[in-house]
Amino acid sequence: MAMKLFKLKHIFTVPSLLNISGIAIAVAAFYVIMSVVDFDLTYNHSIKDYDKVYNLSLSWRDGEFSNIISRPIGEEFGQQMPSVVSYGCLDPWEDWSLYAERNGEYRQMDIRTASISKGLLETFDIHIVEGDTSKFDNLTHIMISRENAQKYNIHIGDFLRYDLNNPEELEVVAIYDVAPNTELRPFGGLRCIGLERLYEVGWSITNYYYKTLTPIDDANIDDVSFNVLKKVYHIDEELEEMLASVKPDDQEKAREEAYSQIASMIKVKFIPLSEYHLAPQLGGFHEPANRKIVYTLLILAIVVILIAYINYVNFFLARVPQRIKSINTMKILGSSRTNLVMMLVGESLIYTFISLALAYVLAHTFAPRLLGGAVDMDIVFSNPKILVISILIPILTAIVVSIYPAMHITSISPALAIRGKVTPTHDNVLRYMLIGFQIVASATLIIMSMFIHKNIDYIAHSDLGFNRKNLLGVETSDTLAQHRDDVRSLLLQNPDIIDVAWARSEFIALNRHNVGMVSPDLPGVEIMFDVIFTDDHFLQFMGIDIVEGRDFMPSDLKSESGAYIFNETARHQYNLTTETRLPRIGGDYSQNSDIVGICKDFKFKPLNYELTPVAFCIPGKNTPYYAVLKQLYVRLADNADVKKSMDHISNSLAQIDPDFAYMNHPVRTFQNEMMSSNYTKEETLTQLITLFAMIAILISVMGIFGIVYFEMERRRKEIGIRKVNGAMVWEILLIFNRKYLKITAICSAVAIVISYILVNMYFSGFAYHYPINPWIFILGVLIAMAITALVVTAASFKAANENPVNTLATE
Repeated sequence: MAMKLFKLKHIFTVPSLLNISGIAIAVAAFYVIMSVVDFDLTYNHSIKDYDKVYNLSLSWRDGEFSNIISRPIGEEFGQQMPSVVSYGCLDPWEDWSLYAERNGEYRQMDIRTASISKGLLETFDIHIVEGDTSKFDNLTHIMISRENAQKYNIHIGDFLRYDLNNPEELEVVAIYDVAPNTELRPFGGLRCIGLERLYEVGWSITNYYYKTLTPIDDANIDDVSFNVLKKVYHIDEELEEMLASVKPDDQEKAREEAYSQIASMIKVKFIPLSEYHLAPQLGGFHEPANRKIVYTLLILAIVVILIAYINYVNFFLARVPQRIKSINTMKILGSSRTNLVMMLVGESLIYTFISLALAYVLAHTFAPRLLGGAVDMDIVFSNPKILVISILIPILTAIVVSIYPAMHITSISPALAIRGKVTPTHDNVLRYMLIGFQIVASATLIIMSMFIHKNIDYIAHSDLGFNRKNLLGVETSDTLAQHRDDVRSLLLQNPDIIDVAWARSEFIALNRHNVGMVSPDLPGVEIMFDVIFTDDHFLQFMGIDIVEGRDFMPSDLKSESGAYIFNETARHQYNLTTETRLPRIGGDYSQNSDIVGICKDFKFKPLNYELTPVAFCIPGKNTPYYAVLKQLYVRLADNADVKKSMDHISNSLAQIDPDFAYMNHPVRTFQNEMMSSNYTKEETLTQLITLFAMIAILISVMGIFGIVYFEMERRRKEIGIRKVNGAMVWEILLIFNRKYLKITAICSAVAIVISYILVNMYFSGFAYHYPINPWIFILGVLIAMAITALVVTAASFKAANENPVNTLATE
């Protein structure tokens, strides 16, 4: 029946093309956005019984929660909680490179590895494709993901190297498969952590996960937490020694006070795996998503669809005067109102199906490019759920939004319609309200996009508290770390290189070595801090000033106890001084290291995070393997040739360690590569928000253009009369612009309020961000008004310039 009204030529009119294009763009954008949203909202859901799996995080003395758990603590929770059916740990920090022998040479494979305990196989329901996990019992055994096994032709029984400087080999005992959107997603190889370091209380590098029979209630874990703490730290034994000096009558009270103090030291939180990905800022390792960005994308997807179908309603209502006679003529000839409504709804569905076909082409062409850096997932139509939703929503929306206009147009009396006595006032009010919604949405999105990009620029150029000018970095090898003086001498032969320094890992990072200690000088105070292992020259190299005490000295590298330099935040939080001693890292915890200095605060985490206590550390002699300085930093002269300097660094390192040439460790710029890597996902998602904001604005512009175009068609006679009476073209344009600019001004006021709320919500995810400047709101409103003026002028320009003789003759 719809074909009685619908003709193929209708597609090629300006309004129809705008309508179809707008819906197609909206549907394609909706699919892409919702694919990202669904990926984040269902992260970890592919794990069997994911809703029964929890991650353990701890907070010491009201500090931030961290999932970096000491193995004895994690093991004790697994053993003492009655509802736990399986548990295991993940150590993501030992990110060894893997090498396979091919044609007599070892070649590096781009496989990120982690270590897990055997219990995680059951807890995470890791599917074994091939092999025998009974042999998976120590760090010499490794499992490889099926994807990487196929990519690098790895088989069960193969032996791989994790360090060309170390002859130890890893035996491949199994090939596994894991869903892409889980906590194991970043890793292509899993080593067995075995019983190594199981009873070392200070070894805090692992994440613990627990699968339970019943939901965990935080209120019921206090007793378990206290018992775990007592057992792991041998509190009862130490307490009895302390109570020996207390009078017998006072011992019970003293014991209760001590227990109360101990219980207040630690807070325990079990985070459901279903919420873990969207957890608030959590110290330690996990694959986080910004909850605000995810829900912003969800709202944006809905807004895009709404704007597209608001255009449809507006186009439909704008065509009412042209269609009233034909519709009501059909009523006079015997067509029932129900049939006419069905025909009009059917016409909407035809337009929607054409739009869906065009949306398919757009999504298939552009979705991989848009989503490739945002989420690690198969891109094109790999999510059946979102695909079905993306098809059903336009169809259902087309039916819903076309019923009202269809009911309205068929409700008009045929006598009035045939005589042309119908006034469009009611339609006009509704149309302007819908246009107002579009303008509010567009102005809000313009302002939001400007703030987002200003914030990205702020991140790139904000003061971090150290000198990042002309800085390069490269991850080296154990051999090069052992020959740092040789590396320095060779590199400084290049006049473009003015200085070098060494650290354990990248300087700006969220996840790094974190420890908790009790100082003999501050009894009862648990000092939690991040550790940056460096050489004696690093602070001077980075331009970080010492405010108390001294800088490191070469003698610290050879000392028995090592040395610390803390930031000002640590000094204020824990009342540290250069007289305070702390246990030595990497050695006997009964041996203490001195705090030799206090340095100015600096940003050592992404700007999303507040400053926290951090210490530069030189462990001294017998440096533990996790403190080996393998990250080389190089400072270039102002006019240095960066590309040639990078090549010189790579060649020089390969000259000292020939195996370095096979390690695929590129020299990177600090500003554009090393630092920005901390914001890769957020920047990509921000770009998505901005992109789809522009799409929403484009669809709104198309809608306003179509409405003005219709209005010009209806008012051609009026325009002709005005021109005959001496009106100039610019006066005609001003008449139409004035009305829409008034609407834009009113809507922009609403948009300012909404965007201010949204900007505050977005910036709440950053500890340091671009200030909320009023001029951004003003500029956003001016841009919205300029766009409106251009669209209205473009849509009305032809009618305003038409010869009035032709117009009046036609009318």
